[in-house]
Amino acid sequence: SILKLCEMYAFRVFAFKETRSDAGQATLFKVANATMNKERTYEQAVNSIRWEIRRRCDNEEFERILRHRVEAADWYNWFSLRYFLYEYEIHRSTKYRGHVTWDDLTGGDKKHDKKDTVEHILPQTIDKVSYWKARFSPEQHRSLLNDIGNLTLTRYNSTLSNRSFPDKKGRLGQSGFCYENSPFYGERELCEWSDWTPEAIHERRERLLNWARGRWAVNFGGMEHRTAEAEVEDDREGVED
Repeated sequence: SILKLCEMYAFRVFAFKETRSDAGQATLFKVANATMNKERTYEQAVNSIRWEIRRRCDNEEFERILRHRVEAADWYNWFSLRYFLYEYEIHRSTKYRGHVTWDDLTGGDKKHDKKDTVEHILPQTIDKVSYWKARFSPEQHRSLLNDIGNLTLTRYNSTLSNRSFPDKKGRLGQSGFCYENSPFYGERELCEWSDWTPEAIHERRERLLNWARGRWAVNFGGMEHRTAEAEVEDDREGVED
């Protein structure tokens, strides 16, 4: 549970809010030291971490940042995009025997970067593809291209290129790569849509955002008092970093 809370803290404070990398460090070190020396119970340690998450990125702040990212429509350039999509991949693959590993995306014999492993379903270039031009105006293409609803993990970005959605989707049993035979369950999920339109991007975006709200949800119930460490940190640096 403590490790889970630490991941929640790291994502909400560092990855999502993009707070400076040492935010809350003094508090967390004190909690760790006191717990190791048995000066603090497990329940007290959990409460201290929960309070620090609440102080730095409570549910209202989390929702505000979520909506800001939607309005900015530039998820592709977010540093933690692949981690976000990888966690969604794990969520989608839990009912199966295995899933793509983080090393498949970032390591191994060849170092894979974002352009190799993140697919724009609506492609970056649509000028010569009648399918896309019939469904997206230039304004819609610009505003939805880097939307989270239009991005998915892949290992075949160069193969997919700017092909039409039916070509990318493919069919089970066909030779060559397509969404239907992808090792990524996030790509397979795209086959639920018969067509890729602005409405489809909006729909998938809301699916991802609703999942994210649950994935990084923290229960702040029963928290009535600040910890001593939090009060010291407040005095030292102010409420906002």
